[in-house]
Amino acid sequence: MGSPIKITLKQASHLAAHGHVVDLIAQEHGIEKVKAVYGSLFCGVNVAVLPKVPLLSQFIGAISKPYRTFKVENPGEVDLDLAGFLFNSPAAERLLSRRTYDAMVCHSTLSPLLVPKHYARSRTRKILHVTDIPIHLMMLKEQVSNSPKIVEAVKWLESFVVHKADAVICVTKYNARIWREIFAVDPEVIYPGCDPFPCFPYPKQDYLLSVTRWDPSRHPFFFLDLAERLKASKMNIIMAGSWPIAGTYERFQAAISKRGLNKKLLVVRRPDEHMLTKLFQGARCFVAPPIKAPMFMGALEAGAQGTPIVYSSESSAWEIFTPGAHGFEVDVNHFDDYIESIERFEDDSTVEKMGYSIWKKSHECSWDAQGAKLENLLYGCGRARFKST
Repeated sequence: MGSPIKITLKQASHLAAHGHVVDLIAQEHGIEKVKAVYGSLFCGVNVAVLPKVPLLSQFIGAISKPYRTFKVENPGEVDLDLAGFLFNSPAAERLLSRRTYDAMVCHSTLSPLLVPKHYARSRTRKILHVTDIPIHLMMLKEQVSNSPKIVEAVKWLESFVVHKADAVICVTKYNARIWREIFAVDPEVIYPGCDPFPCFPYPKQDYLLSVTRWDPSRHPFFFLDLAERLKASKMNIIMAGSWPIAGTYERFQAAISKRGLNKKLLVVRRPDEHMLTKLFQGARCFVAPPIKAPMFMGALEAGAQGTPIVYSSESSAWEIFTPGAHGFEVDVNHFDDYIESIERFEDDSTVEKMGYSIWKKSHECSWDAQGAKLENLLYGCGRARFKST
């Protein structure tokens, strides 16, 4: 329920709004949760739903240790009905064979394996659009399997998908470099889009905002320490998003009460898009979770609402925005960097100047601009450009 599904739906709805007939193939598993948050983005898009296979799902989950481990440890990231995926493959193959498509956009290296024959043999233009590092690297990073053979098998499957594609799209230069080094392909970089507000939203209210999926890897308890240090500041803290790991939200709320921070720190759980937009518009700054990662979708959404950013130096937000002009760059290992940067936004003139600057910059990154780049690639690309090895 994060940026990958939003990017997919925004692309589909943009193409539909511009006169294309768009079919979206999705799993029934989890789709109601997606519609509850992003329901308006399904407008004009034909949705083909792959039904659940509940008993088979439980059986595969029980016998597949790597899949079970990955699913349990990262339920917010890997929420896949693997049984439904395998069971519905023949029906999906028939669905695609009955229609003539100009292009097929695959949003992971896993999705083409739903229709392997069609993907391997069809002359339909195939675009692989990835928002993260390869899956086999995720498996290594999360220590999903102790078997090198399993990881190598996943890498081989990913290589098949990459080299059958007519083009590969990455959403950051950072990720593009990884795909290039591993698979010897030159990806296009097309950043996710945003919806710039028609006029600069100002004045702001007295709070900073952070939005993400609050699993332990995003260090939510960091913001308790931040709230302690900002007790004398006029700025409060709002943390919005989902809490996918059972018990994390409850422990966090208990810690807020124990430390007497109820008036300083507010948690907004599972906000819809309208509420998120309002939260972005009112914030004096947007503070990313303190992790070394390229994540930057929140930076785009903040910029669209005229809210300057505080991001780590490792973030791909700085591929688009400029430190000192659109916000402040911080070292995740230096807590005082965050305090000093946030305190600068107590000054109204700083908030207004940086907020207006990042709002103007966000217009270059609108979903319309992003969609136009995708259209050019769908109808103007040749075969994927591979480096000689």
